[in-house]
Amino acid sequence: MTSRVPALLDYLVDLFTTAGNAANPPFTVYDGPVVTAENVKLLLWVGLTDPDSDAADSAATFTQARADLGQLTRDESSSISCVAEAWSGTGESALSSLRASAFAVLAAVETAIRTNVDQTFGGNGQPMPGVTGAELLQNTTTEGVFARVRFQIQFRSLNT
Repeated sequence: MTSRVPALLDYLVDLFTTAGNAANPPFTVYDGPVVTAENVKLLLWVGLTDPDSDAADSAATFTQARADLGQLTRDESSSISCVAEAWSGTGESALSSLRASAFAVLAAVETAIRTNVDQTFGGNGQPMPGVTGAELLQNTTTEGVFARVRFQIQFRSLNT
């Protein structure tokens, strides 16, 4: 079974990196789980549901069904997992401002999807409807305070 998911992930990382660089304040985009010593305060993970997990994490899910064009084509519905995070570091920070910052990253993602000139996302599918669901997570830890918005982006593709 072939899938458009790997190409969609690559396309979204590039699209959101451009959006992150243009945002004010800018945010960093990671392609899935990343091991880094960077202390990034505003970021977006593409292809990840739980940045704190030590286990393998779900980057995306997809289903396929026969398309109306015959046995050689398949309709694919895929869901790409993402997490937007605003983190205070070890300094004090109000959750209110961190929530607003995490949701600003989500807003930049939604804008990038809606205003993308290439509505086929590199020939890999169309957002149907795009961001479909989200969950706000927040916590105070010994490493600082954070707010995360975990969300999914839905796509529909035709595989030939």
